[in-house]
Parts: sequence; structure tokens; C-alpha cells
Amino acid sequence: MPRQRHERGFTLIELLVTIAVMAIIMGLAVPSFMSTMAGARLTTAANELLATIQHTRSEAIRRGVRVTLCKAGSTANQCDTTATTPWSDGWMNFTDPVAQTPPQVDAASSILVRGGGHFAPDIVIAGKSGSATALYVSFTPDGASKLMNGGFLAGTIRVCSTSSSLDNDHRARDIVINSTGRATIQRPTGIAATCPAP
Repeated sequence: MPRQRHERGFTLIELLVTIAVMAIIMGLAVPSFMSTMAGARLTTAANELLATIQHTRSEAIRRGVRVTLCKAGSTANQCDTTATTPWSDGWMNFTDPVAQTPPQVDAASSILVRGGGHFAPDIVIAGKSGSATALYVSFTPDGASKLMNGGFLAGTIRVCSTSSSLDNDHRARDIVINSTGRATIQRPTGIAATCPAP
């Protein structure tokens, strides 16, 4: 008579313990994953805007003409001149030989690049209230950042995430533009989840 094989499976208790352990691991991993994703979205947005600012400056030097980066308006090929509109709604840079205040695309201008406008809803990008960076950044052929009247332009544009997955010391990146036109990213701390302008 052939010997019977007894196959052993999981008992109900073993299965419940396994599920409980998996639930604990998931409970620890999910917040970390959400924080990593929110941080990646923030870094991507900051790097994209920084690259566009650097491109704007290099095009001014290369072309030998003022090039301006502004928030894209709701009307095609126009700058948004409302200080409260966020940069995260989109931007564009263009040759700007006329240099009007506020910045405008005119017959003498050529649009070079459009960007932004595709970020997650938790990304907020805003220039310093009351400064030119709330509306635009403009570079002259020597690579210096200048106001439309030729004056000194320096300022900060904040890229921030309202995500609850990030704490107040990790939710923002400031793009700081100095008078020579050089733009760098800094990491401010203590930024509230409301993402105030710099």
C-alpha cells in the first residue's frame, strides 16, 4: 500500500500573523514613499525653473539682445502681469529688445521656450512680493539681470510644496538671482505649509 503524503499549509493563525506584520511594514513604508514622491516633485519643479532661468541668461549672451522670462498669461504669447498669479501656471522666455514695463511680447520679440504649467497641484511657485521676480526675470547681453529700466535686478523665486508628506524644513527651494545674473538654489527652513512667497 502506497504511503500517503500529508501536505502542510499555513494555519489560520500563521496567516493572520503574516498579514499583521505586512500591515505594520506598509504603515511604515507608505509615509516614507509619499514623502519621497513629494520631494521628487519639488526638486523637479525647482530644477526645471532654474534651467529655464539659466537658458534665458545664456540666450541673452549668445544673441546679444535682452531676453526676458515671464509668467505666461492666459492670452497666447503674452506675459501675465498680475503679481498674485503663481509661476507654476506656466512661463515663457523671449527676445525683448524693446524692454517694456510690464514685460510684453511685441512684434520685435521672438518666443524661445515655454515651460511650467504641468506641475502637481501641491507645487506653488512665487516670486518675492513687491519685487520684479513676482512678474519676470530679464537679462541683458552681458548676462546681468536687469529691470526693464536698466536698474539692478536681484531677487528670489520660491518653489514650494503644500504636501503634508513634507515637513516645514524640507518643503521649499529658493532660486536666488544675484545682480550678476547668476541663479542658485537654496533650501530655506521653517516654511509653512501655506507656502508663503519669499
